[in-house]
Amino acid sequence: MKFLFAPDSFKGTMSAININRLLRHATHRVLGSAEYIDVTMADGGEGTVETVTRNLRGSIMYVPTHGPYMKRREAKYGLVNQKEAILEVAEVVGLPLVPVEQRDPRYTSSYGVGELIAHILEDGIRDIKIAIGGTSTNDGGIGAMQALGVHFLDKDGKEVKGIGDSLKDIVTIDTSCMNPLVQEAKF
Repeated sequence: MKFLFAPDSFKGTMSAININRLLRHATHRVLGSAEYIDVTMADGGEGTVETVTRNLRGSIMYVPTHGPYMKRREAKYGLVNQKEAILEVAEVVGLPLVPVEQRDPRYTSSYGVGELIAHILEDGIRDIKIAIGGTSTNDGGIGAMQALGVHFLDKDGKEVKGIGDSLKDIVTIDTSCMNPLVQEAKF
């Protein structure tokens, strides 16, 4: 008998890699010897960095960022062939990082995603793939862009907070201070 295991992660509970490990163990325990192939899958949300990086034989890198409510945290990205980065928004500001009672996408920020991009750019990587599933925010990316130097101003010329609730207040977008390395990158 031959099996193909190809799970995605179980949101907030178990990675696809761990699910495959359990499936292999259970198959061996129940059937003894069986032939199987295991492939991890991801849909662009949590687990995408690990899955894609593993399948492409890359390395996982860790950098300091801010989470959805601007709390410091370490986030990872995948590095393939020392020249291509794979990052997932869910790793930085994913829904499982926010307790159920605090889940309100109007007040969470993608700022940490911009920080992660900036770290990648500073490391000399210019080819960046971004998986956007599983996020806890609907800030339209303004938090991420603020971390990269873009200013979003209200009617009085004041910087708005990089959260979804601020989208209605933006009158002017000033890109004059954007990190110049962004222009060199392919996203």
